[in-house]
Amino acid sequence: MAVWLVRRWRLLSGLIAALSVGLICLPVGAADLRQADRGEIRDIIIRQMEAFRADDAAVAYSFAAPAIKAAFSTPQAFMAMVKRRYRPVYRPRSFVFAALRRSDGKTIQTVSLTGPDGTAVDAHYVMERQPSGVWKIAGVLLAAPGGERAGIGPGGLIAWRIEPAILRADEPSKERLNGTALAAEPQ
Repeated sequence: MAVWLVRRWRLLSGLIAALSVGLICLPVGAADLRQADRGEIRDIIIRQMEAFRADDAAVAYSFAAPAIKAAFSTPQAFMAMVKRRYRPVYRPRSFVFAALRRSDGKTIQTVSLTGPDGTAVDAHYVMERQPSGVWKIAGVLLAAPGGERAGIGPGGLIAWRIEPAILRADEPSKERLNGTALAAEPQ
């Protein structure tokens, strides 16, 4: 219990200090997500993309939420669907983490991708915290980049269809995925 209190105190005092000097600028509704959550979400998405790049169906499938696993009962069925319907996520040339936000009670991480054919696309990942506390990918929506996004209007999420997913998270840092440089937009 003491560790929990120390973590809470550090988080709270850090947020207060950052807010007091105007260093934190979060999208509306994302303020309830801890920085640790943001890092975990980003890590899950990157690790799943690494698994796709390595054609490791079992590892990629391990990041899927229970509803996705129910729809695709084996890692091989899941991987076949991703290869067929989510080619930009399966083999991105590059990607950049964009906004992480809360909409209609859902946590959505947007990742701007360049697909294997050079086409730009935004992947909106629906992230779901499990009872164990870990984050899983509950769905993804691919849409044209910029402006009004398909399925997301000014009021938030509309007509979302849960599908097997791949995710990406949000943090201002540079990382590498099998030789592909990744950079996050500043927050």
